[in-house]
Amino acid sequence: MQGRLDGYITDLGYTHGYYRELNPQWARLAFLKAGLAPPTVATACELGFGQGLSLAMHAAASSVTWHGTDVNTEHVAFAGAMVRAAGVEAMLHQETFAEYAARRDLPDFDFIALNGVWSWVSEASRRCIVDFVRRRLRVGGLLFVSYNTLAGWAPHLALRELLVARANDPANRGAPLLDRIEEAIAFVGRSSETTPAMAERLATIRGQDRRYVAHEYFNDHFCPMPFSTVAAALAPAGVTYVGSAAIGELPSVHLDRAEREQLQMVDGAVEREEMRDTLTNRPFRQDYWVKGPLVRLGETERDRALRATRVVAVQPRPALPVKLRVVLALNGGELSESVYRPILDVLAEGRPVSLASIERTLAGVPLSQIFDAVLLIAGEKQLAPVQDECVAARAEKATARLNAHILDMLPDGEGLEHLASPVTGGGVRVDRLAQLVLLARRRGLREPQAWARLALQFSPADDPGKVAARAQSFAREELPLLQALQIA
Repeated sequence: MQGRLDGYITDLGYTHGYYRELNPQWARLAFLKAGLAPPTVATACELGFGQGLSLAMHAAASSVTWHGTDVNTEHVAFAGAMVRAAGVEAMLHQETFAEYAARRDLPDFDFIALNGVWSWVSEASRRCIVDFVRRRLRVGGLLFVSYNTLAGWAPHLALRELLVARANDPANRGAPLLDRIEEAIAFVGRSSETTPAMAERLATIRGQDRRYVAHEYFNDHFCPMPFSTVAAALAPAGVTYVGSAAIGELPSVHLDRAEREQLQMVDGAVEREEMRDTLTNRPFRQDYWVKGPLVRLGETERDRALRATRVVAVQPRPALPVKLRVVLALNGGELSESVYRPILDVLAEGRPVSLASIERTLAGVPLSQIFDAVLLIAGEKQLAPVQDECVAARAEKATARLNAHILDMLPDGEGLEHLASPVTGGGVRVDRLAQLVLLARRRGLREPQAWARLALQFSPADDPGKVAARAQSFAREELPLLQALQIA
């Protein structure tokens, strides 16, 4: 079919998302959560990097040398422009996995990442990926794989089949893909075959970016699978499961007592993960694996590593959502408000802080509870791990160049939702209005009133009163945090 390579859509670009799970600093937290020695990452590779925003930000904001491939011309061009703007070296190629795997100029990697690839490519491509990991990932190296899981996707497979069948109807085949998708959504919505569950899912799809919908639902290959199938497929690569990149998911919080007891009765890591997926109806997994055996830390080593870990707020007033606070209160467990509230207060000061410093502030609270609270807050996108100060200092100029490039895209309507921070070694979410204020400051405007006027020039549909109020609150709350993150 036109615009496809091995069944994968190539004539339509994906969304410009940033994925923190591809940041080695984030992986470090997952390893410490599992009680394992975190790997050192100097060379990394992303297979199927999409628009490449994550790759570009991690290349600019850290000392890691990034490589990668993607078959989409638009993706490679956009990622290349981002890397060049940052002034860093990243080796990007427009090649299939088989072509890329055959290259003789690649190094061995400390980190190989596949985000949104595994469930959407052919079986032959997955075998090629596994062989690439076997040959190119160093012993002790890190592998990240995200994919759709059968537990949460099973109820929606019939809807996907209906949508694809309608979009591929011979009567519609000559129309552009996005038009066919739009028509398929409308047609299936009118169909008598649609169940209440399908209608609910269809309502969600209607509100999603159509580029995301195209790549999520309309590739020829779409294969949600259980954890055991993925583990078996990866076995020839010699990797061992480490844990989920969803580090904020804690059994004591996200499972009730009966579910925790049921989980404890399951022997074996594979069976336990599948049981957890079933209990939570998980639709999507993000997993870390390591090449070779697991290197476990002793209690003293782990505590030393935890105390040295530094984190920083990425929101001006970090807070847990009400629903989660209610769950914690009802649980009556170790993660009470008396534990997480002081940590949020420390984070609100807007500077990097070590777990050792938090431990001194919360005298008498065990380090394990502090770490669980930090993981929970991180899972809610309120904080990020902090990288070494020397690395951050070397990355500051590159992230400044990359951020300037992103801000310069705003007038053309190509705004992105993240900017790069040398403090975190990756991206931080900064919404469009805040980016417009940063653009105004780059143009020499120093007063909130002037920021608001420029922002309204680029977004005239916005409410002037709300923009003016936001400019004032930005000066008080957001600007100091972005300065601490070395973004502003």
